[in-house]
Amino acid sequence: MKSIFVFLLLCFTVTGHAQEYSCNSFLEFEKEYSTKLPMKIDAVTTLVELSVNCETKIVKYVKHLSVSAEALAKGFAQRKQRQYLNVHCNKQGHASYGWSSIDYVYDKDVSLVMKLEASPHMCRSR
Repeated sequence: MKSIFVFLLLCFTVTGHAQEYSCNSFLEFEKEYSTKLPMKIDAVTTLVELSVNCETKIVKYVKHLSVSAEALAKGFAQRKQRQYLNVHCNKQGHASYGWSSIDYVYDKDVSLVMKLEASPHMCRSR
């Protein structure tokens, strides 16, 4: 009985340190990249905000496009959501560390064009 208790205690301790490490890693990521914002990502996209919430395990990105929503091709948001899942559900993606990612993407008129999401649950159910 005592060995089972010790085993469970070790599991919780290791898991706690792993979660703390992940939180600290994401906070360092936030600190490093926040100093570079706004940051041009491509010809039409600028990352304007990055935040990490260790309690909810969510990394949030806010991006602005230099074009209007009408300039985007039909099905653009759906295609981007598929690509977003591919990026965040791979072995180096946020979801592989048990974290969720959310991108809020606004057009040149600061209207929300799309909200992209990837969570560990979404990755498992693909």
